[in-house]
Amino acid sequence: MHIKYRPTSLEQVFGNKDLKTVLRSIRLDRPILLSGHYGCGKTTIARIIAAEFGADEFSITEQDCENLSQVSNMREELTKLNKSSIFGKKRVFILDEIHGLSDKSLKQLLIPLEKKEFIQDVLIIGCTTEINKISKILLSRFIVLQVDLLADNEARSLLDYVLTSEGLQFEKWKKELLILKAEGIPRILLKNINVIKNIDNIDKARYVLEISTLGDIDEDILRLYKLLISNTIWVIIQQSLIELLKTKTPNSIRIGLQNLIGGRLLSSYFNNDTEGIKLINLYNILDREYTIPEKANLIVCLYSFLKI
Repeated sequence: MHIKYRPTSLEQVFGNKDLKTVLRSIRLDRPILLSGHYGCGKTTIARIIAAEFGADEFSITEQDCENLSQVSNMREELTKLNKSSIFGKKRVFILDEIHGLSDKSLKQLLIPLEKKEFIQDVLIIGCTTEINKISKILLSRFIVLQVDLLADNEARSLLDYVLTSEGLQFEKWKKELLILKAEGIPRILLKNINVIKNIDNIDKARYVLEISTLGDIDEDILRLYKLLISNTIWVIIQQSLIELLKTKTPNSIRIGLQNLIGGRLLSSYFNNDTEGIKLINLYNILDREYTIPEKANLIVCLYSFLKI
């Protein structure tokens, strides 16, 4: 649901009135840094800015800065921005979690930021959840803009819009529960619509949302988690894992499972020591370091857990 209703223009963005006013008034001739809470919509807004700049979707590059820790990787990406393209002159480079750049990669990025001729047809957009970790030198090169979480009334308007568009009718308690658990994060708000769509009991809905919201867990990873905890036989877990590995990295699956374990332990519904021991065993097994490849590591970890 959150993908289907992802905004593609400023007019479609709920909330962030001041930010939208600024973006409509400024010239896109300097690098932009979007700062804000995880899940507030920084990357979505970065894509909208890229479109406003005039870049074709095939001329927009997105990179998590963890992948640019090597100087050679940063140099390669910056070199690409100077190459001609059949999709037009405008290019956009979106750097997600820019605070994670290594010092050496940061120095490589600062070079083009100083050259006006470089950024004439290139726009660099940084996104960060931890602006306090970014050096003053780097910050001075950017127009820094704050992306805010949704206020309750804004979240309510977005929820009503999506429910109406989908032809769904939710009781008031269900809407308010969704808004409460989303904590202003649009992605969680919309993703949880399907999570409780067919639940009519408020206690059950609250429990399901408590698990799925903590860590912003994918529904497919949640399904695997439930299979593991319920002592399902390996052949069923095997099929679930095969499907997950087609679209997700082994590390994202591992982190997703660990987040679910932490969420369950914090849940107000948790009061079972036997279950707790099982959860700790699964967490510890997932946290082990092996010398074998990452994918094999995950498979061995999950199989080992079933054999305890």
